[in-house]
Amino acid sequence: MTARLLLLLALLLPAAADAAGTISRAELKALRDSGAPVTLVDVRSSAEYAGGHIPGAINIPHDQVAGRAAELGQGQVVLY
Repeated sequence: MTARLLLLLALLLPAAADAAGTISRAELKALRDSGAPVTLVDVRSSAEYAGGHIPGAINIPHDQVAGRAAELGQGQVVLY
């Protein structure tokens, strides 16, 4: 399975979260610093996102991720 599919499964099926994996804040920073393509997706509501989010993150509420998968871009996708 691709990493993108695993991340989508993690949202849709909580038991799949272990298969998709998790990363620490330090690992996310290292990934972003490496210059590798990474898309950060804030899966909270639009109101929560408006209240503050990681710079560069896009907002796709968790119940819309599967239907908006085309917006996830290339490379690594990190959902939070």
